[in-house]
Amino acid sequence: MRVKVRFLGFLARLYGSEEVTLEVPEDSTFKDLLKSLVKRKSRFKNAVLNGGDVREIVLTLINQKDIGVLNGLNTKLKDGDEIVFVPISHGG
Repeated sequence: MRVKVRFLGFLARLYGSEEVTLEVPEDSTFKDLLKSLVKRKSRFKNAVLNGGDVREIVLTLINQKDIGVLNGLNTKLKDGDEIVFVPISHGG
């Protein structure tokens, strides 16, 4: 099945692309996709992951819903899903 992944802000620079479409196996989870993404780009991995979890400075959306309101890293992906990584910046 195919999913579209978009990277916003500095995450696009770190990944080297603003958008990719990937083939993933049936029954893949967001965690499976994340493992595949970070394998390809170590700088992206360091910016997005803190251990095995997504850093708090990165908002991750699947079909415009925060993974926190879904099933987190264990969210099942479906054909045609759109995953977006959004860097969060705070100012004072």
